[in-house]
Amino acid sequence: MLSFLRRIKRWREERKLIESVEKQDNQIAQTPLVALNHEESEFIKNVKERNNQQAQELLAALHNLQYTMDPLISAKVYNIRFRPLTSRLPDELLLCARLRRKPHCYACDSLHSVYEFSSEYQQSSSHQPERRCPGQQGSVKLYKHIQINWASIKAHIDDWRRQQLYRGGDWQACLDNFNIECHDASHDISCKASDEPTWPRARLSTISIDSISPGTVVLSIEWAPHSRIGTMDLTADGRIPAPELRSPFQRLRGLGPANTLYPASHLGDSPEMAFFDPLSHRRHFVHYQNGDDDQTRPLPPPPLYLPFQKRMSLELLLILQRGLHGKKLDMELHSLRNDGDTSISSYYLTLHYKTDIIVCKVMDLADPTVKIVPTDCWLHAMDTQTYPQASHVKPQCRNIACVNYFKRRKGRHYCEGRYFL
Repeated sequence: MLSFLRRIKRWREERKLIESVEKQDNQIAQTPLVALNHEESEFIKNVKERNNQQAQELLAALHNLQYTMDPLISAKVYNIRFRPLTSRLPDELLLCARLRRKPHCYACDSLHSVYEFSSEYQQSSSHQPERRCPGQQGSVKLYKHIQINWASIKAHIDDWRRQQLYRGGDWQACLDNFNIECHDASHDISCKASDEPTWPRARLSTISIDSISPGTVVLSIEWAPHSRIGTMDLTADGRIPAPELRSPFQRLRGLGPANTLYPASHLGDSPEMAFFDPLSHRRHFVHYQNGDDDQTRPLPPPPLYLPFQKRMSLELLLILQRGLHGKKLDMELHSLRNDGDTSISSYYLTLHYKTDIIVCKVMDLADPTVKIVPTDCWLHAMDTQTYPQASHVKPQCRNIACVNYFKRRKGRHYCEGRYFL
């Protein structure tokens, strides 16, 4: 029994000795592995830091390109200049980071797309308490010396919102109380003393664009001057010579805001003459001296009511995401006397120039939680001289005799931006 216990003790001692040797061997074997793992981790860390630094430099290069050119073009230039052929990124991925940026506009107190700011305000990383979108910086022109900015519209609506909290209110009263007129003496062109003054004016009103949004608040800018036909030198057969008819239209365009409300497309063009196009049934009232419509034989004086309508309309429609609205020109005949005279010389023309600029939905007027911010239509309607232009955009020509004067934004455009915000 004693010998058995001794053998067990000896076996345990030998076992401990073997385990001690194996432990030492393992420590010796693991020493280079630990050193190797440390070297690998340092290498990986250095690579990550280097890659991050390169990524920041490339991102800064991309941002610099986007400040000076179209974002899609800048993405392509970035790929060509700064990325090797095997590691180019899709243009869509390069644009994603840019398009997600929405700097804060302190005038609107809301976030806008980065492309709604001028280049000096596109740095979202820096704190810029003065950052304002062009919609807050620019203004819409009623006439040369009268500009309407967005802040005045918003202040009017905000003041009405505060008043209705205590007294209650009708939103129609809010619209009716906003009225801006230009009382320049040259703008009051009426043919009868009993007629109201024909001041150009801007007011808030409502329109129905479509069945989805039946109530829409718009800033309506309009002017309704008159022109007497009796003061023109008519032909022997009672027709109006085309130069005689064109002259008062051009004179009106020089006196008031007609060029702003319904712009001409080329030099010498009078959009009002479209009512008397040589191919229309109203050509019988106008004598064209040249061209296919030159009539050499005398014609009897045409009747007034057949086929001549007393009211005609031309429209330049602006196509939006949800409907149609835009610039409009109406022409209407009014009689100077009530003696039954139906000759065209006894009438005068009333021209009605009008443009509508979307402001907000009617339901948003009474909701103080809805922010009234510049709409896409407002951005299109602003005078380009009233807000900062991008450095790569050519300034608009202001000389009407220059061919570049008419290379302006068109009266018809498709709005891909926000309809309401």
